[in-house]
Amino acid sequence: MLTSKQRAQLRALANPIDTVLMVGKGGFSEQLFKTADEAITARELIKGKVLEACEYSAREAADTIPQKQKRPQDQARQMRRAIYGGSFNPIHNDHIKLALTFAERFELDKVTLIPTRVTPLKDNTYIVDPKHRYQMCLLAAEGYPQLEVSDIEIRREGESYTSDTIAELKNDDDTLFLIVGADMYVTLDHWHRFQYIFDNATILVAPRNELDYNAIKEKYREFRMLYGCRTIIANQAIGALSSTDVREGIASGADVSAMIDEKVMRYIQEHDLYR
Repeated sequence: MLTSKQRAQLRALANPIDTVLMVGKGGFSEQLFKTADEAITARELIKGKVLEACEYSAREAADTIPQKQKRPQDQARQMRRAIYGGSFNPIHNDHIKLALTFAERFELDKVTLIPTRVTPLKDNTYIVDPKHRYQMCLLAAEGYPQLEVSDIEIRREGESYTSDTIAELKNDDDTLFLIVGADMYVTLDHWHRFQYIFDNATILVAPRNELDYNAIKEKYREFRMLYGCRTIIANQAIGALSSTDVREGIASGADVSAMIDEKVMRYIQEHDLYR
């Protein structure tokens, strides 16, 4: 568990570098409005500075920026969609808890669970067939309107790269987020086309314990400074369960009913998985 001091530090980490918009003699540029738009999407604090040579007063500048943004306030709100990929081998209760918690805290309209076909940077030796993992995700997501399941990576041949998935799903109507576990977050700069991921999605991550917190803190600053990565860190731990715990429990005959949805457990038993 995180201490109250650590939670406060995590909240502070959510925005250690404020966006500063400077308006000078040239007035308002398209780049200025684009920067403001990106800061709002990432829920960042915006500071403004009006230079002496500017023809606008501070109040006029503050009123003009929201009026001239690329997404005016009277325009239909963009869909806030999060991609949550993983092997889900099998999907467990903390996967669902994390998805629902992020959906609520960050006003996500939809979280798309995407089981991988072949997971890069992981040992795929003990992973069950993708069709089983996809079906288990469908069962676990039942009853939650915020959640949906996609087989986009299962249908794609070869390794499942998040950058390819983002390229297929991104459009002008959605604001994209990427949910990752703390263990995956610290490896993001080793992912395929990671700069493309940083450029096209805001990363959502939560610590599981104090070690996660320290690792996230270090990588957050590195990713922000080197790559312009936008990250939102949950201010408290959200579950510490792993799929390995579930698999080992099933293999040993232990009671794992508190770890996974009963429909998922029934599917595992019917298809004799993880024995």
